[in-house]
Amino acid sequence: HSPENIAREANVIKDVGSYEDLFDVIKNADKNRFMFTIEFFPEEGKYFGDGHRKCGVHVLPEKNEKAICPVCKKPLTYGVYHRVMEVANWTNSERKNKKLPYRHVIPLKEILSVVSGKGKKTKTVSVLYDAVLDAFGSELNALLFAPTDELYEKLDKDIADAICMMREEKVEKQYGYDGVYGKITLKGRKSVGLFG
Repeated sequence: HSPENIAREANVIKDVGSYEDLFDVIKNADKNRFMFTIEFFPEEGKYFGDGHRKCGVHVLPEKNEKAICPVCKKPLTYGVYHRVMEVANWTNSERKNKKLPYRHVIPLKEILSVVSGKGKKTKTVSVLYDAVLDAFGSELNALLFAPTDELYEKLDKDIADAICMMREEKVEKQYGYDGVYGKITLKGRKSVGLFG
């Protein structure tokens, strides 16, 4: 990640006193201490779904198991999701039991850009961003941990609404394929995809 995007994908772990503790929590997927992962919506990636950029075709594997392009009749470029489906052993109950929770985030500047109608690198967004950090101490605290009532108490209603929509994953997903970035859209708002 660029410096501005550091810690947008992270693990939330508690009660770790040493490297050995940390290793043990991760290795054993200790659900009592490994709380959840924080990550971007994976659909934003350039190679999430199968597709052909030149043909404008994109599908998820369960919708086109043979992965043949309906336009040019050649095999589609496989995406990450397709490969995961191929190698995953979904019948493995031990793996299912170890599955850890996760939470998706949209960068705060992306949200503020949509709410304000200004670009991510504008002074307007920078001022709003600094105000949110002043109120909550960190971007991740505002996006994930601050109580909802506190968001509405300290922020403009539109910003609080947008953060709550992200928390509840009230989003529309246009997944990436064959080198085309995907976009995540808060319902009822214009695109806030990281690269959109």
